[in-house]
Amino acid sequence: MSRRHDRDRPRDAGITMIEMVVSMSVMSVLMVLVTTAIVQVYRTYNKVEATNLAQSQVNTVFLRLDKEIRYASGITAALNSGPSSVIEYHIMVDNVKNCVQLRIRTDTRTLQRRSWVAQGGAVPTTWTTLLTGVGLVPAVSATPVPTGGATAAPPMTRLLPSGDQSYQRLRLYFTTTGGGGAASTTRLTDVTFTALNTFGNPDTNLICNTGRVGL
Repeated sequence: MSRRHDRDRPRDAGITMIEMVVSMSVMSVLMVLVTTAIVQVYRTYNKVEATNLAQSQVNTVFLRLDKEIRYASGITAALNSGPSSVIEYHIMVDNVKNCVQLRIRTDTRTLQRRSWVAQGGAVPTTWTTLLTGVGLVPAVSATPVPTGGATAAPPMTRLLPSGDQSYQRLRLYFTTTGGGGAASTTRLTDVTFTALNTFGNPDTNLICNTGRVGL
């Protein structure tokens, strides 16, 4: 009786090796999909964060430059020498005319600034970096397309008064790259500042030419 009872009792439920392999395969696929989705979300977030941070830095710098250039009394013609592109403008500080010099260096990919008293003031040897990750706009994608066989558009240009514009203007035209690796993002910067205290086309290159020595 005892043996017959043991024979009639159902055995413990179990799984086969094939079922286990299939289950593990399905779980592996699901884990890969979930991990890929999480990584993609983080990459997108980092890229957006890098873009916003880079744009915020650009906006902060340009607000400062707009405030200065708006009341400038003159803008010099741009000088392109080696890895440097340089331009100056004149502002009043405590009723004293000062030269402000902007420089873009393609080797260090920076936008830099320095200033000194226009007449008789010592030109500082150090520069303040305003932006990093600055690059030139290739000629093939520039507007307008540069002439003379140039491979890139000039990053800084003085615009003289024209028929519909009575003031000198300063155009900054370059790219800025923020973030690193997969989060790296590059944006085009094209902004024109108007110097409201400039009239006509005065020769403004001589007053600040001491700052161009050794560039």
